[in-house]
Amino acid sequence: MNKLCYPLMLVMLAALPSYAAEEEPTPATSVGMPATIEEQVLPGPELEVKPLEDRDAPFVLRIVELFPHGSSHRYTFEYYALEPGEYNLTDYLQPIGGAEPAELPDFLVTVKPILPPGQVEPNALEPAGLPHLGWYWLWVVLGAILWLAAGYAILFVGRKKPVDAQAAEQAQPKTLADRLRPAIEAAVAGRLSEPELAQLERGLFAFWRDRLGLNDLTAAEAMRRVLDHPEGGQLVRQLEAWLHQPESNGDVDVASLLAPYRNMPADAMTEEIGSQEAVGA
Repeated sequence: MNKLCYPLMLVMLAALPSYAAEEEPTPATSVGMPATIEEQVLPGPELEVKPLEDRDAPFVLRIVELFPHGSSHRYTFEYYALEPGEYNLTDYLQPIGGAEPAELPDFLVTVKPILPPGQVEPNALEPAGLPHLGWYWLWVVLGAILWLAAGYAILFVGRKKPVDAQAAEQAQPKTLADRLRPAIEAAVAGRLSEPELAQLERGLFAFWRDRLGLNDLTAAEAMRRVLDHPEGGQLVRQLEAWLHQPESNGDVDVASLLAPYRNMPADAMTEEIGSQEAVGA
């Protein structure tokens, strides 16, 4: 009987390795889900992860911790994969600093697909009943009212601002003649006082003195040149007449006085022109 037991014991001992192998399943995770392998001892010099040459590579490995373990090293790895399959973890490692590599054992990890085998699309949605409408029609009516109110505001209320802006733009003088006209018409009507007439005369004299390049001359000589000028002297002479001989004021052709200023921009003359009270009267 003892002789029969020896062969049976040998068969059982031979079966132990395969049984032990079945007890250590290959680490597995799903696509896109990170997994961790702790306290994995690998022989040889210290290892690092190989540089990632392809940014679209389906497998990514990272060393989380590293400890010496005799002549070997003990590692904690973290990895994830974007495609299902079986990956050899040691294929992604290399010795640090170009050290002589050691023969590493295969360490396989399995990445499972998220969908069941053979399924390439998500499961179809099951039909469901329509939700209860509740206050649906009330919200529809309120939305229509708000939409009509917004349309009314755009069509009618919103147009007032451009009209006002256009009127303000038209009110702005476009030429120096337009800017001078209210003051000249006020002077013809006798609404400008002597200080206001003098201010307007000084402004026109300074304007023509600078325009004719007479700044190097004395004020008296410059005034004489301006009065003799065919364009600049006409209005300045009329202002002097209003100042010094107000009783001799006859018919004045405002259009003729402003003719030299029709092609000049409104801001060509920087001095103030008359008073707001007299012009607006």
